[in-house]
Amino acid sequence: MSKRPENEDELQKREAIGVIRASRFVRKYSHSHHAITADTVREIHREIFKNAWPEIAGRYRDENIEITDSKHLPPHHSEVAKQMLVVEQQFSARVQSLKESEGILSAFQLKWKRKTKIVIARRWLKPTRLATLSRLKRLFMTASLNGIKG
Repeated sequence: MSKRPENEDELQKREAIGVIRASRFVRKYSHSHHAITADTVREIHREIFKNAWPEIAGRYRDENIEITDSKHLPPHHSEVAKQMLVVEQQFSARVQSLKESEGILSAFQLKWKRKTKIVIARRWLKPTRLATLSRLKRLFMTASLNGIKG
């Protein structure tokens, strides 16, 4: 564990470097497709503060704090871990809802693509005989029911 900086300028430099390090962590983590959890948030906090405030980096606070010039009252330190778990569950539910919405949208887009392909095919083929047209209609209907891949 590194030593805490002696002055404000050094502290701010270390925090800025920590933010850059944390943004790299987030970028890499986003490509992993792992769930974002309270532990992920703590890991980001650890990346930001491990060289600036090593004693608090990646940990929930163990004392109450006040924010100067703010009406916001932070939760009691004993409630922070519980509240983070609630936020994690809410976030997970929201992500799941978005995945379900995305699945519905994807199905709609696929259905729309199928209809578009059929219309385009009808325009370009333009069969001259009625029997050929009926066969094409059956072919397109069968393809629609079985699923045309985009």
